[in-house]
Amino acid sequence: MLGDEITVDILMLADGAQVAGDKLYVLGGGWSFIRAKALPASHSLSVAVGIHVGWMQTNRKHHFRIEVRDDEHDRGIAHVEGEFEQGRPAGHPEGQPLRVLMALPMTPQFEVAGHYALRAIIDGEEKARTPFMVFDQSQRRGGTSTQRDA
Repeated sequence: MLGDEITVDILMLADGAQVAGDKLYVLGGGWSFIRAKALPASHSLSVAVGIHVGWMQTNRKHHFRIEVRDDEHDRGIAHVEGEFEQGRPAGHPEGQPLRVLMALPMTPQFEVAGHYALRAIIDGEEKARTPFMVFDQSQRRGGTSTQRDA
């Protein structure tokens, strides 16, 4: 039934992010690859998250887990988790979903180049996935780069 769901409509990698009031502020967001000078490498990043909470899911606690996953080796390498509860504000139209915004700093350690994913898991169910790649620049020979450096 519409209004009973929890969905994730924003799951973005960024250089920085913060929530102020009811707004999400993102700096250098939306990238999809990291060029590490050498591996292993730590990389500081922020994760911008927007969660639509269906009307029937409000006023109760929900568990979230945001994780960086090495898809090629099927393992998590970093995560942040906790709980949220979205109340129903006075005057909000009945049945209309509400939004929870999060800005979460992380510093994953990348051991190898390859395919990775940022995952949003709510109450044990994956709700969104954002793929990205890590490249090892120490293995690169010549050329120029316009991509993000770690």
